[in-house]
Amino acid sequence: MDLAKIKAVEKAEAGFWMPLIFVDGTELDTKFLVAGIDSRIYLEKQREIANRRIEYAQKNRKKKISREEIEGQDIELLATCIIDWKNVEYNEKPLDCTLENKIMVLTENAWVREQIDVAIGDRRNFLSL
Repeated sequence: MDLAKIKAVEKAEAGFWMPLIFVDGTELDTKFLVAGIDSRIYLEKQREIANRRIEYAQKNRKKKISREEIEGQDIELLATCIIDWKNVEYNEKPLDCTLENKIMVLTENAWVREQIDVAIGDRRNFLSL
């Protein structure tokens, strides 16, 4: 098999429209276009966060990074991978797909964050023969 023909990076960057599923199994009209873990978007942000953690550890040898900081960085990574969205509202108003709004949605809605995390990491959403 010619692995170059799979084009994992290109397909991961093109994204996957993930339908949001409510906790009772109902598919909502809200959709998120997400980049996958093979995308440059994901890998560059992952490296940036890793470098910040290394720098923090070197500057603060006696201080550990908090769980809240790690969670915030994880949310930042996921938010970066959201390319676009459809039908996202907050307080009955349409919400623009900005980094600030993406972080807010993911921070305040763990059930949404979990689905996006799974979708980004599942290569079946991006790759096919």
